[in-house]
Amino acid sequence: MTPNEARRHGFNVNQDGVRRTASDLLAYPEIKTADISRVWPEVSVFKPETLEQIAIDAQYRGYLERQKSDIRDFRKDETLRLPDDLMFEEVAGLSMEVRTKLAAVRPTTLGQAARISGVTPAALTALLSYVKRGAHRKHG
Repeated sequence: MTPNEARRHGFNVNQDGVRRTASDLLAYPEIKTADISRVWPEVSVFKPETLEQIAIDAQYRGYLERQKSDIRDFRKDETLRLPDDLMFEEVAGLSMEVRTKLAAVRPTTLGQAARISGVTPAALTALLSYVKRGAHRKHG
C-alpha cells in the first residue's frame, strides 16, 4: 500500500513514497488489526491469535533490529585491545564495583571485560568510549 492509499484509509503514515505491507502498518501504534482487516478483508482467514502475534511482532521489529545492530557493533569492538596501563578508576561512568572487578581481572580486550560478572552494557560503553577517545594516554 502506498502512503497515499494508506492516508485514504485514515492511516497517518510517512509520505515518503515507500510501499508498506500490513506488517509495516501494524508497527504504527495507532493502527490495529481491525483497521488492517477493513482495508484487506482477506486477512480475516487468519485466526485472531495469529493476527495478534503478527501485530506484536510488527510492534517490536524496530527494537529487535536496533538490538541486532548493537550486537553487530559490539562484536566489531569486542576485539578492541585495552591498554595495559589503563586506570579503570579514571573511566567516568563506572561503578566502584565494576572498577574493582576490572582492576582485579585486568582484561586485555573489551570482549574479556564483557564476560566479567557484573560488568554492564553501560559500563562497556563507557570503557569503549574512554579507550577510543584516547583519554587513557593523557594521564600516562
